[in-house]
Amino acid sequence: MRQEKRVWWSFSAWEADLFEQYLEDQALQGWFPEKIGNFGIKFSYGKPEKRRYATVLVPGSSTLTGVDSWAEKKFQERCEDSGWKFQCRGINWQVFYTTDENVKRTEEMSEARQFEIQKSLVWGWSTRILYPILIVLNCWILYRSLQNPGVVLADPLNFLSVIVTTMIMVSWGMLYVRLMLWVHRKNKILRRSGKQSISPEKLTATEVNRRLKWRKIGQATWIFLIFIILSALYAVSLPVFISGMVSMFLMFGIVLFMQRWIRENGSGNNREDWIGYFVGVVVISMIAFPLCNAMVGHFMRAEEKSQTEIDSNLNHSSNPSNLSNLNEKHTVFASYQTSDMRVNGAGNPVGVTIFKSPIPWVISQTKKNYPKDMTDLWEQSEQELPETETFLNLPENVKVIWCRYTIRKEEATAVAVDEVVLSDKNRLVILDFGGGTDDAGLEKAVKAFVD
Repeated sequence: MRQEKRVWWSFSAWEADLFEQYLEDQALQGWFPEKIGNFGIKFSYGKPEKRRYATVLVPGSSTLTGVDSWAEKKFQERCEDSGWKFQCRGINWQVFYTTDENVKRTEEMSEARQFEIQKSLVWGWSTRILYPILIVLNCWILYRSLQNPGVVLADPLNFLSVIVTTMIMVSWGMLYVRLMLWVHRKNKILRRSGKQSISPEKLTATEVNRRLKWRKIGQATWIFLIFIILSALYAVSLPVFISGMVSMFLMFGIVLFMQRWIRENGSGNNREDWIGYFVGVVVISMIAFPLCNAMVGHFMRAEEKSQTEIDSNLNHSSNPSNLSNLNEKHTVFASYQTSDMRVNGAGNPVGVTIFKSPIPWVISQTKKNYPKDMTDLWEQSEQELPETETFLNLPENVKVIWCRYTIRKEEATAVAVDEVVLSDKNRLVILDFGGGTDDAGLEKAVKAFVD
């Protein structure tokens, strides 16, 4: 049988009760914690036994600098003097155990005292104020993105940013609510016991299993999200995928490096020196991250330039109804096509934009952005459609809008652009006729769309 195992999750400062009962269940199976890291716990195998665990935080712990080494040592000695045996430590945790049911927790280990330490780490003023601001900011970003879903959902990178923004917003929102409920529940328990509660209340087996199940679901969700991010980067291009991976690893490495460096040099005799290290790491980050962004941008521009050169070598059709050979971005939710200006049969340039989606809401919401509002540049007016057979017998779900943008010069006016918007449930086509179009040109475009 294997003598070691790792679980790839850890416990937050406000989950001490769950942490303790998880360790007690593991002890009954013969697994005992050996090391607690940021992202997991290492167990070693031994003889199964019934233990009582106390996972406690050292007074004066900090989420930035960790625990002062001298204070940690003295705290451990006081707990051992009261009958508790030291098991292992984490960044802020100290894990003690006993097999003697008569051993009591000290005042520093009591639920009331530990709750104050936990609350200072996870429910300070920065959390109470910053989290709602970040959640509202992410909601606003998501709202703005979905104002034109045809563009956002068709572009893999934009679609990816929507997924990431949504996941961050939901995860932060759920965490904020859970922390708020946890503080309320703990305060209620302590008020009821007159702040004399020494040992935390035991969770039921059902509650432990439920919370561990949701922890695993959350972990699997983030793993799936990372897989989606990597897949989207790879779908764009291999150079972008490689540069994205380098950026992610660099960001991850700088965060871990900064955390370890500050904590190693922010406790004991070096506690006053951590600010210098912090400034140093910030300077490194300010240099490294722009370099990563520049590398990603370079590969993205190279890909776009390559695609543009390919498209420029293609023969442009003189008929705007021929919509092939357009630059296209697509996902399973939508596709988005654009082209450079083409020349129609009348010799006028025509720009073509096409949206397609199996979701009618995407088309209807995208259509609200057209005709474009350019009243700050030109005079804008909606033209009446010709009363010809083509327009009188349009299918029920086909809509046509003809908008004209004009330039006024002294007493005369000149047509700058005519924008024609053609749509049904699953398609949206925008034709921009430079210099305008006439009834015949409009009818030709509508026939091509309907056919």
